[in-house]
Amino acid sequence: AAFCYQLIAIMAQQWNYKLSIYQPLGEIPSLLIKLMQFPTHLILGFTFSLYDHPIRNLLGKFKQSLDWHHFSSGLLLSSFAVSMHIQLGGVRIYAEEKTTYAHLGFNTSPSVKKVALSLRRISLSAWFWLICITGYEFLPNILSYFVRGYSV
Repeated sequence: AAFCYQLIAIMAQQWNYKLSIYQPLGEIPSLLIKLMQFPTHLILGFTFSLYDHPIRNLLGKFKQSLDWHHFSSGLLLSSFAVSMHIQLGGVRIYAEEKTTYAHLGFNTSPSVKKVALSLRRISLSAWFWLICITGYEFLPNILSYFVRGYSV
C-alpha cells in the first residue's frame, strides 16, 4: 500500500496536471492522490483549527476552502492560515504559466517571525497525533499486561 501511494504521489508530482502539456496524462494520478490525502487533510485541518478559535472561524474556513482548487487541501491551508493570522495562496508560476489561486486566511502577509511559530505548530500537531496513534495502538496491550500481572 505504501509503495502504491508513493508511486501515485510521484506520478502526480511529475505529471503536474496544472501544466497544460500534462493535463491529459496527469489528471488520473492527481485525482487519486487527492482522494487518498482527503482524510489526512481533514484531520490536520481540524487539528490546526484548535490553535485558534475553532468554532468561530469554522464557516469562514469552509467558504475559503470551497474557492480553492481542492477542498481538503484548501481546508488544511485555510485552517493553518487562520490559526497563524496570515494569508496564504495567490499567484503561482508553474514553468512559464501563471496561475492565480484564492487567498486563504487573513489579509496579513507572512513575516519571518511566523516561520518559527509555524514550525512549532506543525511539530506540536505531529507530536499530538503520534501520541494519539501510539496510545491507541499500544495502550490496550500495556493495560492488559499490567492487569494480568496483578491477577496472578
